[in-house]
Amino acid sequence: MHVGYVLTGEYSRVKHLCVGDVHLTRDLSARAGRDLAALLSSDLDSTVVFVGDLLDLAHESQRGAATETIRAIIARHESLRNALAGRLAAGRDVIILAGNHDDVLTTTEGLDAFADALGLDPRDRGRIRVSPWFARLGRDGEIHVEHGHHYDADNALPHPLAPPDPAWWSLGIGLMHRFVAPSGAGALVHENASQPLHLFVRAWELYGQRAPTVIGQYLYAAACQVAGAGRRYPAERARALGEFALVGFADACGLDESVVRQIAARGALPTMLSARETMLRLYCDRALATAVAVTAGSSALVGGPGRRVAFGAAALVVASVLLGGNRYRGRAQRALHAQAEWLETHTAAKSVVFGHIHAPVGHGNYRNTGSFGFPGDSSGRPYVRIDDSGHAEHQFFASSSSGGL
Repeated sequence: MHVGYVLTGEYSRVKHLCVGDVHLTRDLSARAGRDLAALLSSDLDSTVVFVGDLLDLAHESQRGAATETIRAIIARHESLRNALAGRLAAGRDVIILAGNHDDVLTTTEGLDAFADALGLDPRDRGRIRVSPWFARLGRDGEIHVEHGHHYDADNALPHPLAPPDPAWWSLGIGLMHRFVAPSGAGALVHENASQPLHLFVRAWELYGQRAPTVIGQYLYAAACQVAGAGRRYPAERARALGEFALVGFADACGLDESVVRQIAARGALPTMLSARETMLRLYCDRALATAVAVTAGSSALVGGPGRRVAFGAAALVVASVLLGGNRYRGRAQRALHAQAEWLETHTAAKSVVFGHIHAPVGHGNYRNTGSFGFPGDSSGRPYVRIDDSGHAEHQFFASSSSGGL
């Protein structure tokens, strides 16, 4: 069950430090953990808000149960563990919002594992507040903070309050569990907006002789996703459980139930609701046409049949690329921008903070935290600071440490 919803009034006259998409793991994020510890130690006055995906439990899914993984990840980041435990022991709260990679943190079991890993006593445990969806902070709840995957079709669930369950994994998380984690192809995750040809080339560059195995694992995972999409996807069950939790959530976050229902209805329709859309999102049409072209072309080269089939399949691939190009680049970014504008207009939000897209962008009163763990070309690790008047601005942490991510 979800626990500890964030109550608006408790955080009415404080500054907030919003950090998104740290993606901590046991082995790949030592530097990010040290930098986050340093940032938290440098600002002891603000309430820290983790805007989803603090931990990358999906990436670690092959290494044991989620609760044990939570404990193991925190144990590997000693400086961060000490910074968080010290902050809580000093009477300062920490707010954790669910992301699509770490929603288990907002369950009773996940929160207990997190608190155990920090070595907290019962009093300090009570200062960790979690929300399975969004938080409304500020004097009158005018600051809306949310991870943002609810508006991304590839990562949205049938209902934003549906509890974590493998039965209704999103397309993105399903691929993490079925492809990225088993194959160790984490380097391809942050290129998921690319087209198949680019990803295949990158697979050869990154994995060499292991590339055919990695590609085969991807195709198998894609087939599993398509097989579980459409009518086989248990959306109604997820929606029913989400609706059951909605009234309590609305009351806790200080919004009218009807407004929360409107926000939920603004979410993207999950790609997994349609087998056809799932196939198109995975570019199965191009992958199949490419496979047919290669097979038929090879047959023709050795004197067998297949020349016309090869030309036809190749023409289909070329036409698809020319007509569609990259079908999905920028889709999530545009959706979050539109949702931020809607929240300002319909819920009196002064500032809207999202994460998820790993890009520190903003417009008007909307700010995206970007990814603290994967800053890309940013001048430092991005985050968002909100002052006590509700004004949000990007800031960048310049690391002085070396080695690793």
